Amino acid sequence: MLNTARFPFTAASAVVVSMLAPLEFAQAQVDAFQVEPERSFKSSPSLRLSGGELQVAAWRQGLLTSSSANSSQLTFELAEKQVATEHTPVEMIQSFRKLSGLTWAQLAGIFHVSSRSLFMWAEGRPISAGHQQALAQSLAALNFVDRGSDEDNRNLLLSDAGNGITYYQLLENSKYEEFTTLAGPGNKREPLIKKLSKEAEAHNAPKNLAVDFSGISEEILDQDSLRPEPTKLRRVKTRKMTG
Repeated sequence: MLNTARFPFTAASAVVVSMLAPLEFAQAQVDAFQVEPERSFKSSPSLRLSGGELQVAAWRQGLLTSSSANSSQLTFELAEKQVATEHTPVEMIQSFRKLSGLTWAQLAGIFHVSSRSLFMWAEGRPISAGHQQALAQSLAALNFVDRGSDEDNRNLLLSDAGNGITYYQLLENSKYEEFTTLAGPGNKREPLIKKLSKEAEAHNAPKNLAVDFSGISEEILDQDSLRPEPTKLRRVKTRKMTG
């Protein structure tokens, strides 16, 4: 029996004490479950993200900062915008040449390559990712300002865009936004680029005048028909002059 004389508690006080005991135990558990500094989450110093992932990364950064005593800030770097294309470099080069009316040498100058390199791309040879991107962006800009014919487009490219620079030089310097802003939109017509058949690609491919013997066997090369004929000497008869 509880001696009320030594412990002057009322029945109501005993009930309050019994209700507070679980709360104190729960608070002790919360205090014990603390994130230790050495076990804090660590984020990478920098991330390279595309535009669609920035919101997720920012949300993740908020969680890391609020839950870690030693968190580091994330730095965001936007990836370079790429121009998506469904066409091959061969198709784009053929379309660019028809649309611009430029010569092979002029067209090669836009991409800072030789006519031979452009020739090889038009034949289906490998092209670097940077040159393919420049080709796609230049073609997209030219399609935007298309004046309706290759002659009008050539005249536009070679004309003055202001400040002593031509529209051709704007493309050469990769200033596509300035090119389209100064030239303005052109006539709306269907793009010249279309999916060509293999026969059409072979027909429109640039003619290579060099002879390629890489696929010819040595037996055929040894035939006399491929060797030049030896030089024939012809004797000339002379007459003696009698006087």
